[in-house]
Amino acid sequence: MLSHLEIGFIVAIIVAVAVLIGLFAIPVSHPFHDQLVGTGLFGTEGTATINPPVGSYVSGTWSVLSGSPEGIIILDSYNETVYDGIFSNSFGFTANHPPYVLGIVGAGTINVWGNISYPIL
Repeated sequence: MLSHLEIGFIVAIIVAVAVLIGLFAIPVSHPFHDQLVGTGLFGTEGTATINPPVGSYVSGTWSVLSGSPEGIIILDSYNETVYDGIFSNSFGFTANHPPYVLGIVGAGTINVWGNISYPIL
């Protein structure tokens, strides 16, 4: 028969292992928000940069605050388009080539909200 001390020790080990598994396996969401203001020309104006860890999942939505912008575009570090938001106001992708530039397409102001999800360890 196990003593109370032995049972407590076993329970503590089980809890510690469960916590470590959670830190390695369960993604934690890290929110971001940006406001993009553009005049109609895609360049450094009207852009924001996010730098998620490689392998993390980036998701979000955008909405027009003012003006008549067509949407947003998201480019990776190779200048490849990972999202072209002219047809949809939500996005999601796995971060393979960070950092990413979010840019407004058109003139106006757009709010972008998102989450970057990855395990803590």
